[in-house]
Amino acid sequence: MMRWQDFLIQSPNGGTHAINPKTDKTYCGVKPPETWRPLDVLPSNENPPTCKVCQCHYDDPLKEEMLNIVKDVKQNISEFLDLCVMLKDVKGLGRFVTSFKDFLDKEKKQSKEVKA
Repeated sequence: MMRWQDFLIQSPNGGTHAINPKTDKTYCGVKPPETWRPLDVLPSNENPPTCKVCQCHYDDPLKEEMLNIVKDVKQNISEFLDLCVMLKDVKGLGRFVTSFKDFLDKEKKQSKEVKA
């Protein structure tokens, strides 16, 4: 299973590469040898890859738009849950939890199929 700490790895020459979790290769196409060590820092705007090819993929123009979508979804979920609690809508909370559980189960099943 891919951990966030493994998303960026460092080559022996000090270059930082971004790993594509779907192919387990760096974005520059080099499969990381066992001698490369994972970095202890999480990927962020302050800590991007240093490899030019990996950096092109890491600085995807859709990244900012997707972050805005995530922020919007989080806000909508928070507002919905707050409303359910204020209205004491136990059935609404139950439907939400069931839908969320079903979604996570489906995603887990799909990720196992992709790895197989």
